[in-house]
Amino acid sequence: ASAAFITGRFEGDGLTSDLSDLDHNGIIGVADWWKFYNKHKKYRRVGKLIERFYDEAGQPTLIRRQYEERVQASKDMRKKRNEIVRRYVDCNSKGVMAEPFYTIWCDVHVTEGLRYMRTLVIEPLTPDAEVERKCVCITRSQWNDPNLEPYGDCGLEATTCRRPRG
Repeated sequence: ASAAFITGRFEGDGLTSDLSDLDHNGIIGVADWWKFYNKHKKYRRVGKLIERFYDEAGQPTLIRRQYEERVQASKDMRKKRNEIVRRYVDCNSKGVMAEPFYTIWCDVHVTEGLRYMRTLVIEPLTPDAEVERKCVCITRSQWNDPNLEPYGDCGLEATTCRRPRG
């Protein structure tokens, strides 16, 4: 039933220990769920389910070892993504409901001066997920980062830009 804690499907075929369809976030979610219950004082372990993850001797199966490898790979991917995101400051934005546009800008950095707007392109954690894009502010020293591309039609030297809503 482990998958049900991630998918929310607590009936029928949703009650399964098959985690092969879960994406990286789902795999980490199951690992976090297991960690919570494994260390909780109220919920104590009463045994091992002899099925997909443990054999008749109570030993981890190949599927269990593969799951643990997926957990580690998922955590590594999430860590790499977060390291990329932490390099940058998010753009500021402001919109007035009555106007058909919103304003995006980058604050001036105290020691490095102007910050320029770019789109941070973040590769998806799973093959079927979409590429994530977000507006970030960069300094000249970050100019050639391969994860960056121009922000819309605002121009390479833009520190502020007005964009249409929607």
